[in-house]
Amino acid sequence: MPDRNDERPPFPEPGADRSSFSLVTLAGLGLANACSVALGLVLGHYLDGRFGTAPVLVLAGLALGLTLGAVGSFLEIRRYLQD
Repeated sequence: MPDRNDERPPFPEPGADRSSFSLVTLAGLGLANACSVALGLVLGHYLDGRFGTAPVLVLAGLALGLTLGAVGSFLEIRRYLQD
């Protein structure tokens, strides 16, 4: 039977376990994607109201938000995989 001192601590030191994405990292990616899409929609809605081009700029803002969210996620995942 192993000694209690030989067991690993229940939680690794910060930055010690890089074997998988943490829940915080995944939540951060999701939040960044949601914020970029929401910002694109809000900005597109505002500009549509100002210029009377509905729904063109809302759709453009949605496309821009989705693209920026995907690029940001890609860069974060690539950075993680390179470590």
